[in-house]
Amino acid sequence: MKPTEFAEVKHWYHATLESLEDSKNYNNNNTSNSKSQKSSSSKLVLHHVYNTVFHGFSARLSTRQAQQLEEQPGVVAVFPDRVYNLHTTRTPYFLGLYGDTYNTIARPLLNESNFGSNVIIGFLDAGIDPNHPSFNDDGLEPLPAAKRWKGKCAVKGFQCNNKLVGVRYLTPGKNIGHGTQTASTAAGRALKNVFYSENGESTAVGVAPKARIALYKVCNVATMDICSVELGIEPAPVVASFSSRGPNPSSPYVMKPDVLAPGVNILAAWPGDVDFKLLEFNFMSGTSMACAHVSGLAALLKGAHPKWSATMIRSAIMTTAYTTANDGKPILNNDGTKSTTSDMGAGHIDTNKALDPGLVYDITPQDYTVAFMCASKYTDCSARPWDLNYPAISIDLQSLLHNDITIKRTVTNVGEADASYAVKVTNPRGVNLTINPTTMSFTSKDEKQNYSVTITATDLPKHITTVEGKIVWSDGKRRVVSPVVIVNTHN
Repeated sequence: MKPTEFAEVKHWYHATLESLEDSKNYNNNNTSNSKSQKSSSSKLVLHHVYNTVFHGFSARLSTRQAQQLEEQPGVVAVFPDRVYNLHTTRTPYFLGLYGDTYNTIARPLLNESNFGSNVIIGFLDAGIDPNHPSFNDDGLEPLPAAKRWKGKCAVKGFQCNNKLVGVRYLTPGKNIGHGTQTASTAAGRALKNVFYSENGESTAVGVAPKARIALYKVCNVATMDICSVELGIEPAPVVASFSSRGPNPSSPYVMKPDVLAPGVNILAAWPGDVDFKLLEFNFMSGTSMACAHVSGLAALLKGAHPKWSATMIRSAIMTTAYTTANDGKPILNNDGTKSTTSDMGAGHIDTNKALDPGLVYDITPQDYTVAFMCASKYTDCSARPWDLNYPAISIDLQSLLHNDITIKRTVTNVGEADASYAVKVTNPRGVNLTINPTTMSFTSKDEKQNYSVTITATDLPKHITTVEGKIVWSDGKRRVVSPVVIVNTHN
């Protein structure tokens, strides 16, 4: 509350500033300062008074003065006014795909995958604007895999090209904003001099700019490679409030979510005739945008490693993800709390490390069928749901309280032929993890080896929701990280 001796709050604010350590004391101890420096810093200026959203003011202060002000009675908080540079589509640079903020210097993953040119991404969405420049096919050769591509353009009035290679079951011009944005985020062509409302002019580009696009309302088997179903600050990334959280209540044996990816305020292609904005690019936030970034990354990995299965690609993305923000501290939730596997899964995607993961966990369709049937109790079988060869381990607390659980995993060497890996374990709270063997040596590429994890409850807290640890296999160059999560489904 404003003291009664001041007629207006700005008088109170002026008096507060004048009470701080001012330039007179500073200049007495720094006689080498020029006359102009003295005169320019002799008085603290009240720049602006805020009365609508909150009560306060802005002023130029030294660090010491800010600390003094924070200690004053009646001051709730003092925070810096930071200057941010406008960006157009910054996430490709943030993800490490480019070596510059203008998205022009490509890093290894883009080059090794030919920018996704040999990969088709299938989008299940409401529609797309085929005339948007993000989907032009300038310089794109016809699809190299034409003989295996069975899709087609089956929508009247819809023109396909070497970029948009397949469209079905869509109504042109209706509800096409969402699909246009997600498709351009994953696979939009590089466009120079793009801006939003005359701000942030730069190069706009999708994650896999040369990947081909197929649009469907219903997922068809048309030999698509990736099927996509629908964040310049510190710290970053931060888990958004709307992000999907785990654990999975219906199947606690599969950790969810898998990973964290950019999904807040993503600038992407926008059909100009959808609404009054008449913009070619617009902002959008949501899990759909995060999914689009992962779909683009998956397309690049498929282009760089054509023989990899979908589960090998997912494994590479999960086991190389990072859990530390760009300020060197753990990734946080939007409310400032530390993020857990239930918030971010294995962590934030790392495009360059995913290119060379060292080891991967592969799963066959039959493995999924057996695991699902057994976990759902549709049939009697000896297979246990936690034995699904997933890149993470998730166990229901109730199953662990009665007996130790031993889990089997199989890894495939996708690095150098001669490779040796040693394991390092971080135990979840109240749980002990025993790995056998503790080292693995490979003599050839694509060689598979098995290891087991015995999980023992030692002193588990009674009212936990989740406790988590990790298993890390390393050859000195790579780190293959698998989260281990104990979930209390009864809490």
